[in-house]
Amino acid sequence: MREGNLNASSTFSFKVVMQTLCTFAVALLVFDAAMTSANAAPLLPCAAAPAVYPTSPTSSASRLGTDPVGPFPLDALQPFPWATIEGIWTGTLPDGTQMYFSFEVKTDCQSKKLLEVLAFDQKSMRVTAEGTGLTASNDTMVRAAMTSGSVNYMVFIRQFKTKVSPKVRARTVNVITIRPFNGTEADDIHLQIRRISTLSLPAMIRQQQEAEAAAQAEAARRRTQQ
Repeated sequence: MREGNLNASSTFSFKVVMQTLCTFAVALLVFDAAMTSANAAPLLPCAAAPAVYPTSPTSSASRLGTDPVGPFPLDALQPFPWATIEGIWTGTLPDGTQMYFSFEVKTDCQSKKLLEVLAFDQKSMRVTAEGTGLTASNDTMVRAAMTSGSVNYMVFIRQFKTKVSPKVRARTVNVITIRPFNGTEADDIHLQIRRISTLSLPAMIRQQQEAEAAAQAEAARRRTQQ
């Protein structure tokens, strides 16, 4: 595993990025006919669902849909943790840089679960890249194409169970794999991530705004009573 360059595809044209996204969406259309409702996840209007464009598969389709090489020495791949994935997660790049991701579960107009993925700067809370995570039926991995003005890359999100030994109990570990658009598995960066908040970034910002508004209202009420 080696450190990849997240800006490697920044020179790609917008047309190339859109073609990759379209191919990626088509490659994931392996859904069962039976559909189940999505618990309490917020429902997106049909217009807000990721667009699927008719296009012929290209050589990159199989690569984008392939499960990346796992981050050893982790062991068994687990079902995707939809029930516990929401919130803010952090992991450390090989150069020591701390990365922060926000995950929020949503559903499309067909009641299929989607994962809103945001990469952001912790200090400013500025979003640096965003994407919508898709998964095939009964899949163990969510794939998202992350885009912004200057950064474009893929992320693969999975959960593993650690190896068991007589002295070590098994535990689950969430992993995010980062791959440049024009990269290969040799460029993959595997990050074990830990959750630091059960609130997604948008929910945390809303909570802070509501707290500030409540504090201002309380201050105004006190001023009127003086």
